[in-house]
Amino acid sequence: MLLSNQKPEIVPSAILARRGSIDPVVCIEDMIDGLFTTRDLKTFCQLAADRVRGVVDCDRVIVYRFKDDHSGWIYVESRNKRIAPLLDMHYPPAHVPKRARALYLNNCGRLITQIDFATSSRIPKSRPRTRQSIHMSHVILRELSTVHRRYLRGLGVAAAMSMSIISEGKLWGLIACHHRRPRRLSARVRTLCELFSCIFSMQLEAREGAGLREARIADRQKLRAVMRRLTTAPDYAEGLVRELPSLRDYMTSRAAPSNNRTKGRELACGIALRMNGRISMLGATPDREQIEAMSVWLAPQIRKSDGVFMTDRLGDLWAPAKAFAAVGAGLLAATVSRTSRDWVLWFSPESVENIRWGSDPGKVTNDGPSTNDGPSGVQADRVFQVWRQTVRGRSRPWLSRQRDAAFDLHALLLGLAMRRMEDAARELDTAQAVERLLMANLEVRVANALSTIQALVMQSSRTASALGGLTASIDHRIHSMDRAHALLGDNRWEGASVCPLIHAELDAYIHDGYDISISGPDVVLTPQAALALALAIHELATNAAKFGSLSVPGGRVTIQWRLTALGGVILEWGEIGGPRVETPTKRGFGSNLIERVLAMEPGGHSSHLFDCAGVTCEIGMPSSSISRLRLRSRM
Repeated sequence: MLLSNQKPEIVPSAILARRGSIDPVVCIEDMIDGLFTTRDLKTFCQLAADRVRGVVDCDRVIVYRFKDDHSGWIYVESRNKRIAPLLDMHYPPAHVPKRARALYLNNCGRLITQIDFATSSRIPKSRPRTRQSIHMSHVILRELSTVHRRYLRGLGVAAAMSMSIISEGKLWGLIACHHRRPRRLSARVRTLCELFSCIFSMQLEAREGAGLREARIADRQKLRAVMRRLTTAPDYAEGLVRELPSLRDYMTSRAAPSNNRTKGRELACGIALRMNGRISMLGATPDREQIEAMSVWLAPQIRKSDGVFMTDRLGDLWAPAKAFAAVGAGLLAATVSRTSRDWVLWFSPESVENIRWGSDPGKVTNDGPSTNDGPSGVQADRVFQVWRQTVRGRSRPWLSRQRDAAFDLHALLLGLAMRRMEDAARELDTAQAVERLLMANLEVRVANALSTIQALVMQSSRTASALGGLTASIDHRIHSMDRAHALLGDNRWEGASVCPLIHAELDAYIHDGYDISISGPDVVLTPQAALALALAIHELATNAAKFGSLSVPGGRVTIQWRLTALGGVILEWGEIGGPRVETPTKRGFGSNLIERVLAMEPGGHSSHLFDCAGVTCEIGMPSSSISRLRLRSRM
């Protein structure tokens, strides 16, 4: 297959001639020397352009950089001083059409040894078996499109070579070489340049990745500090309002330079929070009425963009925004709750930019299949002219890092809001359960109190000889219940410890100097069991004061309790040193009352031993009488 009538020719490059060697390893070492130690991106690209020009020995080498909208500009330039500069010249997206950009991703090099050359026919013109056209996209010596030839002639270029700059799988830019006379390059020189472009691309990706990682680490440190404070804030909405200065600082970063004359600077922005229909603002922002009006338009936009919306030309998308372009030409919004009407909004002011276009940005053509070779979809006859344009109504572009930071904030705030809702639901369920428990306990306590009073009245009426005696007997026992109630009230009716309960019942006797010994482990009784034990101790003490060891000097009472193997408690009341005891012929009121009140607790029991030296009473309470809580009781 005949592709061209040109013959191969080897021409030594400037670096190879200077070093007296054609060793490709030495050449690559010269090209990358110092490349990895450059501090900023522009110096990095400028050094690359200088090194390629030194090898190719051409009139001009440029690094052409693409923007997000696929337009591009000449980022750096290394040139012969006798030719006109192209630095900072911008070109619309059609300058390198979509099909050409796709080709540059798969075919990293393109060589044009001379613009005006005599082409040769392809023989055969189609595949003999399939009759299909032969695909020529990966052939370096293929024919040029007519439009691309005219474009290069307009620049005064007779020979050209271009190499792709690929970062993270995307076409970042091109290294393009221009020469005013036809120029043949050896396969070795072309291979060296393509190898250098691969090394340059990998280093560029590493530099940008490292810078992005450092920025992301710094952003996440700021975000963690904000989230720690929000987690402990009593009110979520008020917490967000207090964090507005931190959230503004969280999104403030170095802006991407728009051209080689504008250095990156701090991207100042205002911030607003719309939460529960209330708008809070900080810095330069639209007013409340403008933000509220924008909310109607923004709600569906932010739903379609997964909770984060970003634009540097808000006025083009929503016409009323043109009225506040001075403070809000750019918008970055993130939802902060489960509803799509609660947002944090960052506003970026208008950045007026004067652009020099290498072709008329308002008049482009599409040449279809003939646009495979590169810059072609432009007015090729007039590419040497300069169109000047002042761009208004746009902010500096938001960085991809800022979009990622907004997504991080959106995700964490949604998680925090949902956790707060879950916590609130659990607290409500707990409060309702406590309320139901308190009501049930109240019903039980009222029923038990009525049963106890009924028992007191019935037993007292049987033994009292007069109404006054009945009244005094009932009064004393009700006071005993009152003391137990007071102790339970101090512990929010969660239970009462045995030791303070006994002290409360025997406080008067202890104060008067009676010999009373109290000992036992820390056991907490349920409210119902505590009331029953209080009445039992009261009856035992009253009987001892009338007939037992507390009725004479030198008498002694010992009270001790222990836990049983089954988890219950056994309390023993013993009297020593009182009057001689005789076994009664019938059960007295105290014994009956103790038995009845203990019967209120299933499994509760009591037994008396009437020894001549003194009365002994054993009170047993089941494991259900023991509370699981350990309370701080007053001794």
